[in-house]
Amino acid sequence: MATDQTFQIKCPSCGATLNVKPEWAGREAECTSCGKALTIPSPPAGVPGVPAAPGAPAAPAVPAQYAPGEGGAIDLARMKTSGETTLRVVCLIFAILIYIPLVISCLGIIYLGSFMLFSYLGLAFMMAHVRGNGIKVGPDQLPEVYESARLAAAAMGLADVPDG
Repeated sequence: MATDQTFQIKCPSCGATLNVKPEWAGREAECTSCGKALTIPSPPAGVPGVPAAPGAPAAPAVPAQYAPGEGGAIDLARMKTSGETTLRVVCLIFAILIYIPLVISCLGIIYLGSFMLFSYLGLAFMMAHVRGNGIKVGPDQLPEVYESARLAAAAMGLADVPDG
């Protein structure tokens, strides 16, 4: 069934009726039924479209699997090759094998940086604790300061110097 954008021809080899666009006139193509090569003739008078100019070089033959079907739509299932699925699986596996170490290394850098930061902060807190509690004022260490603290405690009525 031809639409207003196509016209019908018959395959010289098998007699199948094919719908073709006027722009394909003069080009080589393959029959979608038998696969034999055929030259598309000029459209009959009254068919809208732009036929190929006389003397223009013919376009290369279009394999049947790439020729548009009914309504000009291309059937993508016919265009797939037998090795395409295998190639897709191999590419997917290869991509996964590349992305896993990449993700691990990026996360590893983040974890390493976090570990180094928390280690540094832990060291800083520990040093602050040691330095804050490292010197204890008493009769053996800083006796002048201890004597001042003892006199101040006695003036306040405390029996012992507070430890703190």
